[in-house]
Amino acid sequence: MLRIELPNDIQKLEKQIKALKYQISRDISSKDKNIHEAALKKLLEHREKLLLKGD
Repeated sequence: MLRIELPNDIQKLEKQIKALKYQISRDISSKDKNIHEAALKKLLEHREKLLLKGD
């Protein structure tokens, strides 16, 4: 099971999202790519929750 630390600081979250998007573009192994895509999905979902909460 994948464990991801979800920061509540939107700037840290944006940096993690940007880094994962870059890493996914460079991944060669499909296993690594799947792990990074799952992590990215969780981070994007968390960002949406934070943005909705902030409104």
